[in-house]
Amino acid sequence: MCSRRTRRLQHRLAGSALLTIVDADEPPLRVLFGEQPTQVVKALYDQRLRTWAGWEHVSLAAQG
Repeated sequence: MCSRRTRRLQHRLAGSALLTIVDADEPPLRVLFGEQPTQVVKALYDQRLRTWAGWEHVSLAAQG
């Protein structure tokens, strides 16, 4: 469990990151905050890319 001080710091850092995104010339449509979500999503998308690559021949055959 995080202390109140740690939570306040995390909220401040997240707010700063959000403002950086909002102020960007081309902000992303989606963003992840923190190490754990970033790691989980990378692993998930790596698996999806491998699956799609394995079935690419079927996808291309459907195009004709």
